Amino acid sequence: MKKKGHTPITRVKNPEPHISDPDWIIWAAWADRITFEEIEQKTGKTEGEVIKIMRRSINCLLYTSPSPRDRG
Repeated sequence: MKKKGHTPITRVKNPEPHISDPDWIIWAAWADRITFEEIEQKTGKTEGEVIKIMRRSINCLLYTSPSPRDRG
């Protein structure tokens, strides 16, 4: 049986955002291959600033609204 001429396409689950996109800092911080020093060189943000940005981006739905028993 002969293979078809189709080359498989590798799809990236989380593609790299453009460096001008604010999400790039968060993406780079989670990426194992990029160090905080490289992030600082490219964006000027220190490790502490990057961590603050990451903490602000975390959305925890658990505490967004009180439960019915807490309301009244």
